[in-house]
Amino acid sequence: MAKNNLKADVTEATEGGVRTIIITITGDTDDFQFADLLAQRKIIQPVANVVKQAALDGTSRYLQSAETVISGIKKETGGSDETAAKRVRKSKDDTPAKEVSATKTSANFGKGNGVAAGLSGD
Repeated sequence: MAKNNLKADVTEATEGGVRTIIITITGDTDDFQFADLLAQRKIIQPVANVVKQAALDGTSRYLQSAETVISGIKKETGGSDETAAKRVRKSKDDTPAKEVSATKTSANFGKGNGVAAGLSGD
C-alpha cells in the first residue's frame, strides 16, 4: 500500500511557442513494488500510463476551466465582440436614469487540477 510519502514537483518552461510541463513524482521503491508486480502481470496499468493519462486529463480540465470562465463572461455581456452591434451613446436628456446592478462571476477549481493534488503527499 502507498504510504502517502509521495512527492510531486512541477517545472514549467515556454520556448519557441511551446509550453513544456515536467512532472516529477518521487517515492520509496518499496511503495511501488506490489503495484509494479501487478502491472507486470497485466492486472493493472503500468504507472507511466496512469500518470500520463492523469496529467493529460488534469491539463485538459485546466484549459477547459478557462474556456468556461470566458463563455460565462460572454453570456453576461451579451455575446462576443463579433456579433455585438456597436452601441451609440445617447444623451442624458433622452434616456431616464436606470438602476445599475452588478454581477459577480466566480469559478470553483477545488484543490488544484487533480493531478498534483491526487498524487502529492503534501
